Amino acid sequence: MQIIEPIGLSWFRIGTIFLIIIKKLKKISQTYKFRWLGLHLEFVGSMVVFFAGLFVILYRYSIEDSEGALALTYALSLTSTLNWLVIFFF
Repeated sequence: MQIIEPIGLSWFRIGTIFLIIIKKLKKISQTYKFRWLGLHLEFVGSMVVFFAGLFVILYRYSIEDSEGALALTYALSLTSTLNWLVIFFF
C-alpha cells in the first residue's frame, strides 16, 4: 500500500532540499573566491620579491649587501603577511 502525501508537504520538502543545495553552493563559491584571492596575492607577492631581487642585482655597486638583503627580507615578509591575512580574515 502506497502512502499518499498531501501536495503541500511534498513542495515543502522540495523547497527545503533546494535551500540546502543553495547554501552548499554558496559556501563552495565563497571558498573558491578566497582561494582565487589568495592565488592573486601570492602572484603579487612573488612579483614584489622578483623585482626586489632584480633591483638588488642591478644596483649591486651602489647599495651595500646588507641593504639588499634587508630589501629581499622585507619583500618575502610582505608575501607571507598577505597570505596570512587571507587565511586569518577570510
